[in-house]
Amino acid sequence: MRKLVHIFIIASLLSASFQGFAQNSANTEKDLRNETILTLLIGSDQRGDYAQTRFNDLLNKIKEKEHHFSSDEKYLKHIYRYVHKKVLKSYKKYVTLSETLSKKGNYDCLTGTLLYSLILDELGFKYTIREFNYHVALVIHLESNQLMIESTDPLDGFIVGSKAINSRIANYKKEDIEAKRSSQYVFTEVMDNKISILELTGLHYYNQALNYFNREEFVIASFKIDKAYSLYPSPRIRRVSTLIRGEGLDDYLATTK
Repeated sequence: MRKLVHIFIIASLLSASFQGFAQNSANTEKDLRNETILTLLIGSDQRGDYAQTRFNDLLNKIKEKEHHFSSDEKYLKHIYRYVHKKVLKSYKKYVTLSETLSKKGNYDCLTGTLLYSLILDELGFKYTIREFNYHVALVIHLESNQLMIESTDPLDGFIVGSKAINSRIANYKKEDIEAKRSSQYVFTEVMDNKISILELTGLHYYNQALNYFNREEFVIASFKIDKAYSLYPSPRIRRVSTLIRGEGLDDYLATTK
């Protein structure tokens, strides 16, 4: 029911072009959700069409190798490396998924994790998205083991086993605490939330809202934060929404001291 509610929310944000495939009874709920996310993130312009084609080609190449590996772990490590080799080329803050799926391959933590999430969904793997103050990462649940993908680490971002994963998470939290000490403009709590791919999409819009706000493009920032909140009405997004709208600035600064 929660997924269906989210799908309804997203549908209200899209143009009529989405409604055509949304009414196709042949789509499963998962397919509908993933198509919805892609349409929402990359749009239907020329750049979006290229990004959609690029994603489909990437997914097909990955699926072709599905039976070439002796275990799911080896297959997933291949996916991690292949996506970095073919798509995730240069780290850059505040990019969109369309930019990540462009020829330049610029990506950040959110778009990289979104891309891996969409691929894992299509392949049927079970995973959890973990949200920290300044990071998001994927934890994949296999029958005999757990794996983590940190999309911004092309060399050592494929972490195997609960002990190694817990160690990496502890580092994230330590970095968050250090960031809190060095700046007054961060949230007081150290986050560690399990979120859905739709909520991750909300964080993508949250990042875009901050980017436009910093550039003083307030109308676009307001539009982006509204989308973010409709997908993921978290306390962080709610507080930034009031900040972008010029409301509650004194209260916001008080919570960061």
